[in-house]
Amino acid sequence: MSKVTRAPEISIVRLHGEACIRCGSVSRPLHAAGQITYRGRPWNVVACDRHAPGQQLDGFRKDLPDWKFWRGRDEQGAQAGWYATRINDAPVEETVAHGLSRTVGAGSADELRRLVVEQDEARAELGIISLAAGSTS
Repeated sequence: MSKVTRAPEISIVRLHGEACIRCGSVSRPLHAAGQITYRGRPWNVVACDRHAPGQQLDGFRKDLPDWKFWRGRDEQGAQAGWYATRINDAPVEETVAHGLSRTVGAGSADELRRLVVEQDEARAELGIISLAAGSTS
């Protein structure tokens, strides 16, 4: 006798695009996340900022315009890792001498944002940039 595998139950709220399809969040901003087929029917679903990487990167670009953000890819081509490179930076010698990085990488979007903000705060303390303007001085 073979065992029949059933699809996991998905909340109707998630299927109707009223909550993040991945985590069920209703308190974060929601963004279109494509379409899934569930029990033979197509559903247009949404994802919160945490689960919609493109939206997170757009937010980073808006909030931190002196950095270029992107996702890395693993051997199979799936998205892996979060990265940022500072553009319009001070000379390399000036930043590296102070232990700063032009490119940072992280395992999550939240961790990447923290690293980028730390880098900018350190640059501001050294007088390399002005945080108010967000640009090199």
